Amino acid sequence: MDKFVKFYNPEKRKFISLRKIAKRADGEAKLVLPTRFSGDRVYIWMGFISVEGTAVSTTLYVGEVGLG
Repeated sequence: MDKFVKFYNPEKRKFISLRKIAKRADGEAKLVLPTRFSGDRVYIWMGFISVEGTAVSTTLYVGEVGLG
C-alpha cells in the first residue's frame, strides 16, 4: 500500500500531490511544500493506493492548516 496526500492552496489555486511519504514504522512524516505557500492556508486530503496502482481508497479530508 502506498499513501498519498493532496494539498490545495486556494490563494494560489494550486494542488500539490505527495506519494511515498513514510512507512508506518516511522511513526511520523515530514512533508515539504513549496516555499511560495508560506503564510497561506491549505486544505489537506489523504488516501491509499495499492502497490499495483489498480485500487485507490476513498480520500479522507484531514482539515485546513495555516503554513508559517
